Amino acid sequence: MRHNHQEQNSIAAKLFKYAEEGDENKLLKLINEGGVNPNVFNEASGDTALMIAVKNGHKEVVERLLEFGADPKASNVQSGETALMYASIGGHAEIVELLLEFGADPNSVSKNMQTALKYAAREGWEELSSLLLKAGAEVDKADQFDATPLMYASLRGHKELVSLLLKAGADPNKVNKQGQTAEQMALKNNRSEIIDILSARASEVLNEPAFHNLQSTITDVAVEERRGPNPSVATIDSQNQAAQANRNKNNQGAER
Repeated sequence: MRHNHQEQNSIAAKLFKYAEEGDENKLLKLINEGGVNPNVFNEASGDTALMIAVKNGHKEVVERLLEFGADPKASNVQSGETALMYASIGGHAEIVELLLEFGADPNSVSKNMQTALKYAAREGWEELSSLLLKAGAEVDKADQFDATPLMYASLRGHKELVSLLLKAGADPNKVNKQGQTAEQMALKNNRSEIIDILSARASEVLNEPAFHNLQSTITDVAVEERRGPNPSVATIDSQNQAAQANRNKNNQGAER
């Protein structure tokens, strides 16, 4: 069934309304009547019906929309935020799981470089963050301020989440655009327990084999520079210089 522009707008308005209200029965009835585009954007908010349902925590409606073909990777036309980001802000772990099952990208970024994990870390949603990490979310993906999820969790005082992120490989020595580490951000709000956790992990990083190998390489180079040229290298250099001088002499003789 084809609808004119006015009818399409009316259908879209109903779609957004039922998504916001979480009215699964009316939504299904609307879908069954035909002519519904599940991925149409709301002109005012820039959201799709899926995003609206996610924002309001309506899991059943979210599931129906996904089954009907709503795109879990779609992003708000204004902010670039996705349904997964909205679910992460709201702490809707079951919806996050559902979106991931339908192919939502845990590493999508908004227009100002926000990620679902950043939002979850900022709000302190441990279970939700764990779901994102298991789905492949990049633990150190930074935003427009070069701030990582670990920094936000540290600043807000989310102790368990800080531990989770560190176990997932978050680097406590990364710095934001102001040159601050996660520990320094925790210090801003006197998060003493978190400061202890981060300080201990930062020390562990400095004692790890990879770091020591790098330090050894740097030290070896410095020692060689202080010792001066390698004798064998110096010998080769002098031989090359002598050979070049001999060639120059022969060339001069030939010119005469």
